[in-house]
Amino acid sequence: MWALILLGVIILFILLEILLAYIASVKLARPPREMGGWNPGDLGLQYTSIDVVTRDNTRLKGWLIKGGKASTIIVLHGYTASKYNETYIKPVVKLLSDEGYNVLVYDQRGHGESEEAYTTLGYREVDDLKDVIEWLRRSHPEIAGKIGVIGYSMGGAVVLMYATKYGGVDAYIADSPYIDVFESGKRWIKRSKEPLRSMLLLVFPLIVKFTEGRVRVKSEELRLYKYAKTLKDNRILVIIGGRDDLVDVSEVTRFVEEARQAGAEVELWITDSMHVRSIITNPGEYREKVIGFLERCGL
Repeated sequence: MWALILLGVIILFILLEILLAYIASVKLARPPREMGGWNPGDLGLQYTSIDVVTRDNTRLKGWLIKGGKASTIIVLHGYTASKYNETYIKPVVKLLSDEGYNVLVYDQRGHGESEEAYTTLGYREVDDLKDVIEWLRRSHPEIAGKIGVIGYSMGGAVVLMYATKYGGVDAYIADSPYIDVFESGKRWIKRSKEPLRSMLLLVFPLIVKFTEGRVRVKSEELRLYKYAKTLKDNRILVIIGGRDDLVDVSEVTRFVEEARQAGAEVELWITDSMHVRSIITNPGEYREKVIGFLERCGL
């Protein structure tokens, strides 16, 4: 009798854990959308709203802010954020605009106002960035002579993967990029409270499998060490906070060392900040590092 009850409880617990993993995978692939709040006009900047249709007919929404230079910097937000993000997108738009750069910022697929139900956590977003760059060169050749890209968190990972897959950009800046998206995912879970934290960690491998099937991307494609050896001939600045609770500094330093050994020109700046907060906690030095790097790259 008691054995049957115990067996029933165990089966129920397993079913609940499977259901929890499924729900978590849905939420992972379909993050909440950050909408509204501000626009470049609030900073006194003139801008136009843009639509870029990607190769798979996904419509991406963004802003193009023209400055006085012939160079354009494309800005990529992170997971769950959008062009409306005020923590780092708004400050970096102001920083770059103050220096006279043209700035293009857009919502990645599955985020903000852009189309597509699911994010692919950076994988197909690399192709989206290529389509945005081609749109800029085709539609605004006068400001596309030199192009830089700066990405935050997931956007930073997109920048690094783009450099290996396509290249052809004059400067790459990755701020708080994940190096292993699923290790960062575990750390995201650790932000949760108990007992949810332990329950999610228990079924984390199942969450990964469900998510792989949902977004049709193998987790190995989102572990960036495999890309480090193919970054040769690219100029890259990587920024990571020493107090980042989602991306371990050791992962970033290993990635940078492997890229350098392969011949990539990679600069590394380790701050005392938390995830994507270096621009907030070190604004003066951030400006100096970012603008100095862009200028050294000829932008």
